[in-house]
Amino acid sequence: MLQSVADVDSLKRRLTFRQLSQYGPIIGLVGLYTGFSFLNERFLTLSNQVNILQQISIIGILAIGVTFPILCAEIDLSIAQVMEVTGVTIATLAVGARLFEDFTVPPFVAIIIGLAFGAAFGSLSGYVTARFGVPSFMTTLAVLFLADGLGLIISGNRPIIGLPSTIIDVGGSSIYGVPSIILVFFLLLVLSQLVLSYTKFGLYIYAIGGDRQAAERMGINATRVRLATIVISGVFAAVAGLVSLGRLGSAVPTMGAGLLLPPIAAVILGGADLFGGSGNMLGTLIGVLILGVLQNGLNLIGISPAGQLVAQGVVLMIAVLANVVGRGSWIRCTHQYPGLFVVLRASLSYRLTIMRLSQRAWTASGLLCDPRAVASIVCTSKLSVSWQWRRHVFVMTRKQYIDHTIATNHIDIHFTP
Repeated sequence: MLQSVADVDSLKRRLTFRQLSQYGPIIGLVGLYTGFSFLNERFLTLSNQVNILQQISIIGILAIGVTFPILCAEIDLSIAQVMEVTGVTIATLAVGARLFEDFTVPPFVAIIIGLAFGAAFGSLSGYVTARFGVPSFMTTLAVLFLADGLGLIISGNRPIIGLPSTIIDVGGSSIYGVPSIILVFFLLLVLSQLVLSYTKFGLYIYAIGGDRQAAERMGINATRVRLATIVISGVFAAVAGLVSLGRLGSAVPTMGAGLLLPPIAAVILGGADLFGGSGNMLGTLIGVLILGVLQNGLNLIGISPAGQLVAQGVVLMIAVLANVVGRGSWIRCTHQYPGLFVVLRASLSYRLTIMRLSQRAWTASGLLCDPRAVASIVCTSKLSVSWQWRRHVFVMTRKQYIDHTIATNHIDIHFTP
């Protein structure tokens, strides 16, 4: 009895750590806004808030794209260089300069070619990663050098000016007083969250990020999904290159300098799991805002760029620590109880989790009680799911489960002896 009480107390502490890591980014963002609003009266002005959103939009677009591979337990280190090479490609094609001198295409065609170029880089690294099992860290690092070199060749290592207004307007105009670069950022953010929350593809990403082998046993084509996530990251990098042309008014071969790590840091600051399977676009938005607000606020109160880098490093270290601590109980459960089959994301109303057939008591979704009195979920040898929740019984085959389960909320599951 005493052992059971101790187990419950330990589980409550682990849940508290998990909740802290989940809501920590929001608390941190609110704290930054509160502190800087007291330290500088100009911080909360409308013009400064619009300025913050403009500053974070390019990093935000890159962060949205790289969120997909991170959720799938992959990484993309080539986003900044792919952004550069696609940007200069669009510019040189549109004005007929440098490598494409005397060869001009309509701006719309140049944009399509640039986006396709970004998808091609993503396809190259994604295919090698998914097909041959090479870590995405290495394949995207190779593409980083490849894209960097091609960008210098295409641009002749010189800026391209005189861009058509059609290209400039994508990231440098305003619609009803709102900068177009901000609108593009939020449009992509909403569309990406809808993909993660309401499509099977989004569910597959979370499933593979949580446990790739288990997802493959369920019939999910992990190779295609992993490839697709890195391709998406490449396309978003190309979009970032396009809007950068409007923001800068020209194509600069080094316009991606310093933009590799901030997007990845923003995803982690937003609470995404370093090891995949957990996170969302709202968290990415919060992470990007934390970076932008921190830099803007420190700049307003007169902190030097060196001091700003120190502050960003401290904040990122705290975020990573909270991320790992919050995940600690799940790591312990995975190693201590090999009977665990896979943890998937499910809809808020269903909260489904698949387990191997086991008689161990378990606790899910914060319910600290004997689950046999509340719910039971078992996975048979044929991977059919039988779910009983408060006297409502649903029996689904593997395909029905995958087709009808929508991924929106993370499930915390903890075993107790």
